[in-house]
Amino acid sequence: MTPLKDSTVFIAGGDTSLGLAIGRRMVSVGVQRIGVIGIDADLAAGNATTLFRSASGIWAVADAGDMSSADDAQRVFTGLSASLGEPDVLVQCSTAGRLLDLVADDMRAAESGTIVTIGEGESDEDGGVRWRYVPAGGDDDAVADTVLIALQRDRAI
Repeated sequence: MTPLKDSTVFIAGGDTSLGLAIGRRMVSVGVQRIGVIGIDADLAAGNATTLFRSASGIWAVADAGDMSSADDAQRVFTGLSASLGEPDVLVQCSTAGRLLDLVADDMRAAESGTIVTIGEGESDEDGGVRWRYVPAGGDDDAVADTVLIALQRDRAI
């Protein structure tokens, strides 16, 4: 499994303050390729710019669309994968919808990957994909810290 610092990370809900907090945690451990995904294109682009400017060598690319739409999800997945590489990690701050299906299928084909969902659920492993759940609630920084801890358990930094 790819170490976290060498992973491509997609953040669904990256146009939110929680998405930005998670992106900052990824930068803090050396992740250099971050896909910021949201519904609001301007907010997603702003958060990607903030991450890009936070450290040298960071590639933070934004894309936006309705992830319940198969066409939008495919466009976002294809565009970010072409720019950053296929995702090793997907963090769902908000529902990734059809994007989740595309990423999970891609990870299963590679027999490797981690999907972290903010919300209720039981951790599992399926076809080489690790599914992790982090409780929602509390402030953004606390949730982002918990996401990082979950990823550190799966992937050596």
